[in-house]
Amino acid sequence: MTPLPFIRRLFGPRFERPVFAAGAPPRVLMYCASNIGLGHMGRIVRVARSLRRLRPEANLLLATDAGDLRLAALAGDLAVAKLPGYAYRADRPFADEPRGLAMSKGQLRLIRQNMLLALAQSFQPDLVYMDTLPHGKRDEMLPVLLWQRKRRPRGQAALCMRDIPAGPDERFKFAASAASALKQAARYDRIFIAGDARFFDCFEEYGWPPALRERIEYLGFVAPKPPPSPDWDASPLARVFAGARQTIVAGFGGGWESSELSRALLDSLAAVRQKAGAAVGLAIFTGPSISSAEFQALERIARGDPLAHLETLSGLFSLALDRASLAILQAGSSAFQILDSDIPMLLYTREHKLQEQEIRAARLARFAGVERIEREEFLSPARLSERVAQALRAPRARRETGFSFDGDRAAAERLAEMLKSSRPETGA
Repeated sequence: MTPLPFIRRLFGPRFERPVFAAGAPPRVLMYCASNIGLGHMGRIVRVARSLRRLRPEANLLLATDAGDLRLAALAGDLAVAKLPGYAYRADRPFADEPRGLAMSKGQLRLIRQNMLLALAQSFQPDLVYMDTLPHGKRDEMLPVLLWQRKRRPRGQAALCMRDIPAGPDERFKFAASAASALKQAARYDRIFIAGDARFFDCFEEYGWPPALRERIEYLGFVAPKPPPSPDWDASPLARVFAGARQTIVAGFGGGWESSELSRALLDSLAAVRQKAGAAVGLAIFTGPSISSAEFQALERIARGDPLAHLETLSGLFSLALDRASLAILQAGSSAFQILDSDIPMLLYTREHKLQEQEIRAARLARFAGVERIEREEFLSPARLSERVAQALRAPRARRETGFSFDGDRAAAERLAEMLKSSRPETGA
């Protein structure tokens, strides 16, 4: 017998992989890097929740650098491997740097890349599922994809992209050329788009070759379907809705721009009430990235107003949005929750990487009751109060788009099929 303890002392610690029996529960490694908004994280945890309903025995492990993990609770007791993250710099808008680490972005990228590869080689997933742009943040998932490819059919990979993956002038691997698109797509067994080709046709917009159609599938939008919550009745939000004749719900995505925009809304609220001639409530969801000092400053402005309430991130946001008299939203994923409804929307676009949101806002504004609001209007109390009052007065018209909003269920069904094909000898 080999004297293993002696060898370990001689050569030092070794990388050891756990041994999983052939009939062990299937393993799914999920990946989502935090970005400017919450769309990627919201989608992946909802897919995880739907997959759990289909394959409750599966082991799901989410690798993410999200600074706030409250959204992960949507999938129940979801195991999370936390990556060191990036933070946006105060002196350069939307330029990031390692959070809490005195090193370069390139050094952190290698650390994260190594962590992800070691995680994959230890977990040995039957399936890698990513909600992101291709290959992850700064291509950090590329080594995992290369390693996973060698394990086929035991190891498969699937990518889910948002409805509009990138703007026409943004760098996007699938849009460089037809040959590049085919090469990059070959790294995945399945590619999904959480959207609808009638809303944004990636094949037409990016000039994708027809050969990609057999690999890429539109699943429909992933929109929350909020169930009744016992927490609602006792919440400050419920008191705002109960006391107001009409209630505005404002959501500011991840929260990087929410301080200035939230302040503008609070400053215009008195004028909105005067123009409406009624008690108008305001529920603001700033997003988790707002600083504590900025959030506290907003709370001081709202203090003493029983019909104004602020939260950073709340599991009750979807319930509040369903009850809104008017929704003021970033032109991201939240708008699709109420697209097939009669709730009017005012959509704004963020200042960074705005092309994708500009396209989405323009296409959403084709539907009744959905309008754009420009930033200069938002930051002018007089113009903002007039736009809000007009939207509250306008007759409501129900929108019927014909889109599917069950993309999480559709994705889970495809992933369950992939898990079955990854174990052909057992069919498990």
